[in-house]
Amino acid sequence: MKVLVDYLPTEAEQASSLRSALAKYEIAAKLSLEEVDLSSDIEGQIGELADANDYFVVLWSRTAASLFHAQQILAVKELVRRVYRVGPEKLLVWAPDGAPVPFELSDFPLMHSKEIVVQFLSDTKTRHAENHLAFAVDAPPTERAKSVFLSHSSKDLTCAESLLTALEEQVSVWFAPRDLRAPGLYGNAILSAIQDCERMLLLLTAGSLSSPHCLREVYLALE
Repeated sequence: MKVLVDYLPTEAEQASSLRSALAKYEIAAKLSLEEVDLSSDIEGQIGELADANDYFVVLWSRTAASLFHAQQILAVKELVRRVYRVGPEKLLVWAPDGAPVPFELSDFPLMHSKEIVVQFLSDTKTRHAENHLAFAVDAPPTERAKSVFLSHSSKDLTCAESLLTALEEQVSVWFAPRDLRAPGLYGNAILSAIQDCERMLLLLTAGSLSSPHCLREVYLALE
């Protein structure tokens, strides 16, 4: 697995420490400011890096929070999506110093510690390897209890609860309003639940179609 870490010059030490931590798991991380020549075609260079990497970690610091306002963040997100040519499923926001993360970044998985970033990426690498091995030898699926991640918009809570009741007559279901025990760790809990469940069921409504959280969950499940 290959990872690109994007950061401000003032955060070079933290970016470098993440690269070192990932290297222990044989995950090759490149630092954007070491790879990009700012005096030439930046978009072209980042496009080439995007093609060569599997994940992109945005280091969101207090310095970044003080420099970027909402409209700038939206503009940067559009640039990132156009240049990287990926959606929220490939982008992680790492806020190591507790910087306030604006709503405009809410559709990207948020992680507050280096250890969680490393664990997520190493687990993802292992899962990919197991999936490829299973496909290669036509191995049967791993034996474990059936489980479903129920994705829904908060606007459809009543309908989702009715669906949950019906589903749990046959299968076990992970349902955020009930199973999310630490709201402050929302992003990490969602990632873990999606990884642990065998299937996802999306309650498809106008609310879920317009929800960045549902979009992110679908991207992560497809990954």
